[in-house]
Amino acid sequence: QNLGLAKLIDGIDKLDDHTVRFRLKQPNVTFVANFAFAWAGIHSAEYAAQLLKNGRASQINVQPVGAGPYQFKSYAKDDVLRMTAHPDYWGGRQATPTLVFSISREPNVRVQKIAAGECHVTAPLRDVDVGTLAGN
Repeated sequence: QNLGLAKLIDGIDKLDDHTVRFRLKQPNVTFVANFAFAWAGIHSAEYAAQLLKNGRASQINVQPVGAGPYQFKSYAKDDVLRMTAHPDYWGGRQATPTLVFSISREPNVRVQKIAAGECHVTAPLRDVDVGTLAGN
């Protein structure tokens, strides 16, 4: 909605069980890149319709349904999101059995976690923190 995608999309066609085609009202070079955002996944139309009908549309943010390689395990607000490899994922078994997203709003805490090996990926670092981690 905030990216204006609904106004840009003319239609969506199912090509096969794993492929869809988006028809756009006009050319847009950033359209595909928008789907790289974590929140931009394609959700079940049936699930979304059920949530809308019951007046619980925001539930999709905390009780997601998807078909990706990982499945929701648990979430603690402002703390951690845990996911496990989906055993029935159509694309095969995942090399990493679990994913843990540690939510750290403070840049200093993120730097400490990277330096200690507690996490492998972080939000963009501040310039001042790059030097701190350079020898690590």
